Amino acid sequence: MLKVLHTGDWHIGSFPGPEVNGQNARFQDICRCLDFQAMYAEEHRPDLIVVSGDIFHQARVWSDRGLRESRTAIDHIRRLSNVATTVVLRGTPNHDSEEQFEMLTTAFYGDDSVSVVTEPEVLHIHTYHGQRVDVACIPGFDRGVHRAVHPGLSREEETQVFTDELAKVVLGLKAQCEPGVTSILSTHFTVPGCNMESGQTALFAQFEPVIYPDTLKAADFDLVALGHIHRPQRLPEAGRAVFYCGSITGLNFNDENQPRGFYIHDIDDDGEAWSEYVETPYREFETIRLKEDDIRAMLSAERVIVPDRLKGKIVRVLYTCSDETNKAFNKAVLEKRLYDGGVFYVSEITPEEITTSVNRDELQGDNSPEQNLAEYLTEKSCDGYIIDEAQRIIELARPIISEAMEKGRLETPTGVFMPVEIEVKNYRNYRDELFSYDGVSFATINGENGAGKSSLFMDAMLDALFEEPREGDLTGWICNDPDARSGTIKFTFYLGDKLYRVTRTRTKSGKATLNLSEYVDESWQNRSAEKYRDTQSIIENTIGMDSLTLKATGLIMQDQYGLFLQADKADRMAILGNILGLGIYDRMESMAANRAADANRELRRIADLQEETGRAMPDKATVEAAMNKTAIEKASAVADRAIHTKAMSEAQTKLDIAKQAQKRSEKLTSELGSWIAEKNANASAQAVCRAQISDAQALLDKRDEVEAGSRSYGKLSARREELLGTAALIQSKEEKLRDVMDALSTQRKKKSSLEAEKLSAQATCWSYEQALADYDELERKAADLAGASERLTALEEQDEQYLAADQEAMKLLQTKNTETARIQSWLDIKESEVTHIRSRAIMLETCGCPVENPECRFLQDAVEAKKKLPIAETELETYRQQAEERAEQLDAEYQAAKKKATSLNCRKDLQAQRLLVADLRKASERFAKLTAQKERLAEVKERIKAIDEELETIPANIESLEADRFVVEDELKKLRQNAAELASIEAQLSDVKRYIELEKLLPAAEAKKSAAQTRLTELLTYAEKARTAIDGINAEIVTLAKAQAGVDELKEQCAEAAAALTVDNIRIGELDQQAGHSRRQMEEIEAAEAKLEVLRRQATEQGQLAADYEELKRAFSQDGIPHNIVRSIVPLFEATATSIIGQMSGGHMSIEMRMEKTLKSNSKKEVTALDIIVNDAATGALPYMSRSGGERVKAALSVILALAELKSSTAGVQLGFLFIDEPPFLDDKGVQAYCDALEAIQKRYSSLKIMAITHDPEMKARFPQSVDVVKTAEGSKVIYS
Repeated sequence: MLKVLHTGDWHIGSFPGPEVNGQNARFQDICRCLDFQAMYAEEHRPDLIVVSGDIFHQARVWSDRGLRESRTAIDHIRRLSNVATTVVLRGTPNHDSEEQFEMLTTAFYGDDSVSVVTEPEVLHIHTYHGQRVDVACIPGFDRGVHRAVHPGLSREEETQVFTDELAKVVLGLKAQCEPGVTSILSTHFTVPGCNMESGQTALFAQFEPVIYPDTLKAADFDLVALGHIHRPQRLPEAGRAVFYCGSITGLNFNDENQPRGFYIHDIDDDGEAWSEYVETPYREFETIRLKEDDIRAMLSAERVIVPDRLKGKIVRVLYTCSDETNKAFNKAVLEKRLYDGGVFYVSEITPEEITTSVNRDELQGDNSPEQNLAEYLTEKSCDGYIIDEAQRIIELARPIISEAMEKGRLETPTGVFMPVEIEVKNYRNYRDELFSYDGVSFATINGENGAGKSSLFMDAMLDALFEEPREGDLTGWICNDPDARSGTIKFTFYLGDKLYRVTRTRTKSGKATLNLSEYVDESWQNRSAEKYRDTQSIIENTIGMDSLTLKATGLIMQDQYGLFLQADKADRMAILGNILGLGIYDRMESMAANRAADANRELRRIADLQEETGRAMPDKATVEAAMNKTAIEKASAVADRAIHTKAMSEAQTKLDIAKQAQKRSEKLTSELGSWIAEKNANASAQAVCRAQISDAQALLDKRDEVEAGSRSYGKLSARREELLGTAALIQSKEEKLRDVMDALSTQRKKKSSLEAEKLSAQATCWSYEQALADYDELERKAADLAGASERLTALEEQDEQYLAADQEAMKLLQTKNTETARIQSWLDIKESEVTHIRSRAIMLETCGCPVENPECRFLQDAVEAKKKLPIAETELETYRQQAEERAEQLDAEYQAAKKKATSLNCRKDLQAQRLLVADLRKASERFAKLTAQKERLAEVKERIKAIDEELETIPANIESLEADRFVVEDELKKLRQNAAELASIEAQLSDVKRYIELEKLLPAAEAKKSAAQTRLTELLTYAEKARTAIDGINAEIVTLAKAQAGVDELKEQCAEAAAALTVDNIRIGELDQQAGHSRRQMEEIEAAEAKLEVLRRQATEQGQLAADYEELKRAFSQDGIPHNIVRSIVPLFEATATSIIGQMSGGHMSIEMRMEKTLKSNSKKEVTALDIIVNDAATGALPYMSRSGGERVKAALSVILALAELKSSTAGVQLGFLFIDEPPFLDDKGVQAYCDALEAIQKRYSSLKIMAITHDPEMKARFPQSVDVVKTAEGSKVIYS
């Protein structure tokens, strides 16, 4: 019985989640599951361990993390290999890199218990218990290696070729396995029919090589140990024991409600297997889905109760609600409550669907301009407008609206803009190519970089309509072929029910032609102008948009994802206006502006007359005011003169008294300064005396300590002299001790060496004696060797015949499988053709049109298909019968060859005979060596006797040396004690030496203290005298200060009074002259007033007319009615963009749109602008350009797709297509959300053609249609399937 532990898909690495002690907690989860697996292996002791690939999660990681992950893998593999022989298979290259497996190979180099496999091979393994097992290994697929052998294939052809190669490898490895030996296949590929992580069944693989169940059945391994699919399962349709082990732990939400662990397989000698699945302590995933009512209840609840089942799990929340509820929903609060309730990690809180209350019908622009104007004026009535004024403006607007709408009917295009075909000649990579968009609905555009995907499906349409090459040079789009002198682009499209074609040519010299034609009455009619530039304008007017709008909503190029978000805020409003078809308001604004200009010109003419009349006439009010002012000012001036005369006399008297007090105060101030200086000097001298007294007293207080320290210094000096002689003896004693120790070591080593030599010799004697015991048996086996060798030669000849026959059977099996697959492929093609013909023929039954003489191309095609259908069905049945007969013939040939090979199989007898001959050869060799061993045995015994004699003398020598060692060590100990005492005395002497100096200073300190005390007494007496003098002077100064207060002010009063008298006299004279001039002016004013009254009435009437036209101009401007229309769709625009970015970011990001007023950068004019803020739950609100590259792509993509949906549903020209290049910087979740958004748009607008350029296999799988662009020698070509 062979016990096999089958594991794989460890995915060692870091995953989104919390950190614990600076380490990724998800990484710790993996380590915990690996530890459980190792402990299980150590307890249950399997015979073989097979690890079926994807050891690591990411092939390329930064160095520190990569080393940690590699060390984890190495440690775990080594722990497993201590239990059983371990086979480690490399998985897919995007997980297990070449460098990581080179590290594993190096780590286990020379370790036979671990086999690290990176190439297909068969390992012939012997387990720790001696069991033989053959393990065939096929590691993950590296496409690059096989592309070198099979160049130039399409993706589907490549996949089929690689699948066929895999089948050959499986059967070839099985042929290398020994018959009768347990055989195991370990590989890392998909087997069609397996159950994927998502719950779907893998019936076919369009984008990856597979191993078909029939191949595994034919190979007939005892066990197939698979990796790659993370759901553990058995595949009974693929053979006896075919298993996917699944991943060791949960990795993402595809693993929800699925067990995780590894298999234990017990295989008996007959190849029968019994299997048990062992679950690891893996982390569980759970999805919570919330509806509108759930969220509303949560918003009103004080707290949220988290169920116990969620504790320790990884959770995501998916919800559906209205736009209003979504804005009120605080996802950060819910996330915190989940964490508080014990949830291990909240992966995302994301909306599945956001419904909006905005009425999409409002976007169709059904209201007439007059109704919109009435609503606009009604809204303004809140700001003071009255109904009569609004009605007057509406009456004034009716001629403008009527004229503008008449022009609009003639000029404004409407309907769906739908591409029909694009044809190019000598265009970039293409020589001559035509692509029809007929039948395209939801397709990817595939091809290698530089093949020309963007050129044909993006640039060609833009260059045809606008000729704005990305190179900047107008000739840049012409191909580089020297023979190509010019290039041509033809773009055919529908606009509503009208069919147009734009043809643009340009030569390399720069000459160009441009033509617009319309298909009318079964022929192309010219719609071009004579001039190139005028034709360009006609094209732009026909499609109703400029290149910026088209690139922002329909042709989304990779380097222009941020085109709308990076545009000026005001320009965004212009783009939205263009999308909504608000051009008619531009015309009405222009017409209102012209009428306002006419009214203003007439108003200016009247104003000029008023100004001319007014210039000659002084202002009456001004003159009357001047006369009154003059009279009042004269009376005031006379009164002021009397007041100023009296003030001057009083101020002069006070000034004389103050000057006398000022002189006495200056004298006292000088005396006060002298006394204060003497007082300060006295205080400084007192401080010096007190410091001297304090210093002297501090030394005197330590008298007893100083005298005691001096006595101690004397005693220590005497002891130091006694000990100085002993230090010199230590070195000689230490040298003597080293000599004794060396001699002891030499004797002990000699004893150990002799004892070891004796033991070795005794062992040699025993082995020779044992060998000689088998002498007779070995002699007999040596005699049997010749006969056994002859029997082995005969069996080997028969085995060669068996191998040739078995190889022939394998070739027939491969031929059978290959031809069966080819026949099935042709059957699929034939069935597809019949299905396609049948679907075209069904159109006759559902179209509702007469089919006798069909005129349209679709009915003609359906009639032709109905005729072909019976023939095609008969051919299909005939081919199916032939296929069955050929399959039976191939199977019969294979069974006959297999029977012949089985009859020649002698592998068991051959193996037994090989073992017998090997045993006899070894016995013969041993027999030849026995004679020499007898002589060597005597020599060894003699050496043992000599060693015993020498060992007898060593103990006495060791005893004598030990006695000498004890004497020397005792003497050395006493000397070291004296040396330690000497060191202590030296340290004490250093401490007490300072007392000798202090003892000398004591008499001087006493004298210094006495002198300082005497001087301090004198200083205190003089300080009291100075204080008394200062107090007296200060008192007198205060008295004088009162008498001289206000001297400067009195001087100023005298000067001011004198100046005022002079001014009063001059002013009275001037006022008399002004009164005479004013009387003359009043006479001129009365004559002009009559003329101005007539002009004023005319200006009022004309001003009202101009104001009304200006109001109309504002109503029709971007800030008026168009602003209101745009404002009504912004909530829908915002909700759509937020829904898309929420899916891409796990609900962490949203889009916020704000309409605001701003000043134009080149003027002071205020305009309406659209500001767009990108919100993130972690970093808050930031402008678009402040986000990271990945965040900007998600934001731009969400806004672009919302614009595209808006353009597909608005009035005017609607886009019937969305062509988009692959977005950069998106993670796996972002890619899936991007595809979800495109699918949602396509479902809402089923006629919309969506084509997406991509290199991502997962993205391609989401699209039912595929367009491939390939490079050829004749230029790039398009393949549509």
